[in-house]
Amino acid sequence: MESNIYKKYKLYRINLKNHPIIKEDYHTKLYYFTILYTTLKQDNILNCYIKNLLDSYKKVFGIKEEDYNKIEKFNIERNKDALNKMFKVLRKTHYKLTKWRIYTKNYKYLLICELMYLESRLDIYEYINKSYIKDVARDLKINKKDLNYVLEFFEKLSENNFEEANEIISKSKFVLLNYFLKKYKDDFEFEKKEEKNILVIATMSSGKSTLINAILGQDILPSQNEICTSKIITVTQNYSLDRCIGFAKGNKEILHSYLNNKILNDWNISPEYKEIEIEGGLSNIGKYKKKLKFIDTPGTNNSIDKNHYKLTYGTLNKNKFDLIIYVLNATNLACDDDYILLNTVAEYLKKNSKQDILFVLNKMDEIDIESNESLQEIYDNAMNYIKKAGINEPKLISISAYGAKLFRKVLNGDSLTRKESIDFLELYEMFLDEQYNMNNYTNVKVNAMNNLIENREENFVEIRKEKISLKTISNILKNTGLLQLESYLISD
Repeated sequence: MESNIYKKYKLYRINLKNHPIIKEDYHTKLYYFTILYTTLKQDNILNCYIKNLLDSYKKVFGIKEEDYNKIEKFNIERNKDALNKMFKVLRKTHYKLTKWRIYTKNYKYLLICELMYLESRLDIYEYINKSYIKDVARDLKINKKDLNYVLEFFEKLSENNFEEANEIISKSKFVLLNYFLKKYKDDFEFEKKEEKNILVIATMSSGKSTLINAILGQDILPSQNEICTSKIITVTQNYSLDRCIGFAKGNKEILHSYLNNKILNDWNISPEYKEIEIEGGLSNIGKYKKKLKFIDTPGTNNSIDKNHYKLTYGTLNKNKFDLIIYVLNATNLACDDDYILLNTVAEYLKKNSKQDILFVLNKMDEIDIESNESLQEIYDNAMNYIKKAGINEPKLISISAYGAKLFRKVLNGDSLTRKESIDFLELYEMFLDEQYNMNNYTNVKVNAMNNLIENREENFVEIRKEKISLKTISNILKNTGLLQLESYLISD
């Protein structure tokens, strides 16, 4: 049976970057958001989640802080004239003339559907009996016949009868409701997908959280040494999401519709939460047939909190995984803590001989070949180290998770800190050198890598006053080894 927290969590599974209202002017978006906010605030069930839920709408719609503060204090009874003005704008039919036909769109149907959709995320289908839904339909001047069409549309969606739902909204005035049809289809596909569970383990400071962040294409998991992962954190791929959402549970429960690194760090260090779950799109892995689910474990050599050790070994021994990723630190191979972890994994593999395991040699960018350090020698040493633990024919990929993360952040249009900008330029120059092509230091061969290389136009970005080609960044991203790893993840 579905838990209450998961039902509430489903409210946040919305890709707003495809929202039709985004293309409109600021005031239309502001009016839409205001009516959405003030209407939902009247629902006793949704009210306590409104601020968190609509925070994502606020960000994507670009609502100004001063306007948001006014909306929070907005009183329906005292501001009827202002509200009527908003309804008048939203119920207006918009026309778009093309060479062959005239297209119409009307945001009043979109708005009433949005309200019903948010109710339906909690499996509440008696939304039309709620007086505030009826009031909004009346103020939008939606006639009974059209309202019945919308209701029938939602009934078909709830039954996953997408073909009939599509037929109901075939009239041009309902064209914007395709937005919700796609949402339900995406949710349906997501729920029925089989999971591919991937356990990520390492000693502290090996860069496993940085590695997952690189795959996500953004800084979400705590990756600094002082605030490393202290709990089991699961990250599930949902290609239909435009951001990360998540919840934490333990002595308390908390959800967030627009998760960032700061929020997750707070959850991570809080003793109130025992488990953290994150869901989001992976930067470069699209509609793979399975849901990739990463389980990030605490580093096992944390001398401050022995519970980290118990969590990691407990997770390894109590669960089954489709793949284990073991992250090695190229700058600190065969340290005592890693030796203990590796031998524990070797014993586990003896009992589970069919377990797929991939070793990832991280931080290869920190090897200085100009000081007579050899990448090939480091790779060979890592291979021998694994074999000495009794693991025959290990699969080993070399990688620079940090370099890959920075390149992907720039490609995604995200800003870099001052330190990251300095590091970016150094790593950019490094990975232009074929000697630092991580694909030369692996015994894993996969065919899908070219399909993952991001296509870029010849645009440029400025980093610390240096003009750099996005196409070149995209090309050298593959030299970090990350695309080789991602290809392995989706190869069955």
